Amino acid sequence: MGQGYYDDARYRTLQMLPTAAFGLLKTASLAGTTTAASTLGYPLKMIHPVRVVSASGYFVVGGTNAIVSLVLSKSAAGTGTASTIGTMAVGTSAAATHKAFTVTETSLSAGDTLLLQRALGTHADVTDVMVTVGLRETFE
Repeated sequence: MGQGYYDDARYRTLQMLPTAAFGLLKTASLAGTTTAASTLGYPLKMIHPVRVVSASGYFVVGGTNAIVSLVLSKSAAGTGTASTIGTMAVGTSAAATHKAFTVTETSLSAGDTLLLQRALGTHADVTDVMVTVGLRETFE
C-alpha cells in the first residue's frame, strides 16, 4: 500500500439503511390524519460523513389516502432545522408494491441528522411501509 491508497472494500460502496435504523420495528404506519409534519421513529445521527443517494418504500399493507407524502429530511448538527432531501407521494398503494422516493443526492456531515417524516394529509386505511435509504460513506 502506497501513500494515498485506500483499499477497504467498503469505500464508497452503496449501503442500504432499513426502516429499523429509525427505531421503527419493521414498518412505518401511516394511519390517521397529520395536521403538521411529524417524524416517524427516531432521528438518525450520522457518526461518519455520508452521501444519501436513493430511497424507496415497500408497501407491506396498502391503502388509500389524500395527499400524504413521506419525506426524507436532513438536519444540520445542532440547528434543529430540517430541510427536505427526498419525497415519496404515497397515493393509493397496493400491498406488496414498491415506490421510489425522488431524492436529491445530499451530503451529511458527522453529527447531522437524517429524519423520516410524514407530511400533511389524511390516510384512510392502515398502511404500513418499509423504507430503505441508500447511502455511501464519504470518508471526508
